[in-house]
Order: sequence, then structure tokens, then C-alpha cells
Amino acid sequence: MNPENKPSGQPSFDEVMENASTTPHETESEQVKKQQEPRNKAVTAVVSVIIGLVLVVVIGLITAFVYPGWASNFMKPNQQATSVTVQKRSEQKATATPDALPADATTLLKAMPDLVGSYARKTVADSQDWQSANPIEAHSVVYSTGEEAQNVTLVVGQWSKDDAAQNQYETLVKGLSGKLLASGDVMVSGKQTGQYEVHETGSGSATAVWRNATCVFQVSGNTDAVKNFYQQFPL
Repeated sequence: MNPENKPSGQPSFDEVMENASTTPHETESEQVKKQQEPRNKAVTAVVSVIIGLVLVVVIGLITAFVYPGWASNFMKPNQQATSVTVQKRSEQKATATPDALPADATTLLKAMPDLVGSYARKTVADSQDWQSANPIEAHSVVYSTGEEAQNVTLVVGQWSKDDAAQNQYETLVKGLSGKLLASGDVMVSGKQTGQYEVHETGSGSATAVWRNATCVFQVSGNTDAVKNFYQQFPL
């Protein structure tokens, strides 16, 4: 086609070739770079998200433990808690072994503990001492530390009614003429269930008597032994 016959507005072959000669050709490295651009953008986005999450965690920790400090305070012991001291009686380890109860032991006799502090239950026998007061049953129980001089003898009886037990308690207390060492009420779960008295009986000995509901107890022996025993006796 001759130049004279070229359509208006359409570039000539020479113009096309000239423009082509001025358009730079992409190198292989530039093509690789263009291919990597989307992947690099994705990696950058992921890294940005991770950095953002780390910053959130760090800021949260700083807020919790530095200001206002609620987290660190929560993890510390309550400094305003009031210290309460509970006084306990010094525990005494038994040095003797309890003897077995008779095969026909009653419920009352079975209630007598094997051990009372350093004392172990030894010989058991029916008691006739209080028969005039008509108890349902009465027993004599010897408790020992293994040293005979420290033995105590417990007499326990039970009646059908509190009044009958109270009468026996009062009779026993009236018979104690020695120096009064201690007295008071017997309390169970905040309720008074009886009274107790401890008296000297001469020659370094003492007797403690107490009532707990329908049961009456009397323990005799060395003064120190009686004091230790009745204070630790659970009934």
C-alpha cells in the first residue's frame, strides 16, 4: 500500500516500527520480579497481622500488671486478711496399747475410747459402786500410760432420764470435801448438757466428776493425771 493511500489516522508501517524500536523490552529479572510481587505482598500482610497481635498482647500485659496492677494484686495473697491464731492442746502420744473390750460389751462400754491422750484403755469390769442409784448400767475402766503410778480409774453409769443422772452427779459432788480445783458447765454443740467439778482428795490425788445428759462420769487418780485425762476425754 502506498503512503498516499494510507487511511487517515492509522499509523504507517515506518511509524509502527519506529515506536516498536523505542519500547523497551522487559528483562528476565524484571519478569521474575513482577511474578514475585503478589507473593511478597501476601507475606507482608501476614507479618503485619502477627506484629499487630503481638502488640495487642504486650499492651494487655502491661495494662494488667503495671496499671492499675489488678492482675498482680490478684495473684498475691490477700494482704488485708486477718491472721487468726488457734490455740491447741499439745498432743500426747499414747505409750500403751489398749486392751480389747469384752465380746458382750454394751453400747455404752463401746463408747469408751481406746485412747485418751497418752492413756490407753486397759481393764474393764462391771461396777457395783452406784447400784443404789439404780443405773441402767455402770462400768469401771482403768486407763494407763504404761506407768502404774499414773493410772486413772473411770467409773461411768447411765440412767434413763437426765433428772436421775443429775441426782447421782449431785450426790457424788457432795461427797467431795477436798479443795475445789475446777468447775463449770459441760457444753455440747453450744448446748449445756451437764456440769463438772474437780477436787483434791489428799496425798497428791484428785477426783473429777461430770454429767453429760443421762451419763455420769467419775475419774480418780494422781492429781496431774486426772487433770490431763478429764480435759481430753471426749464424752
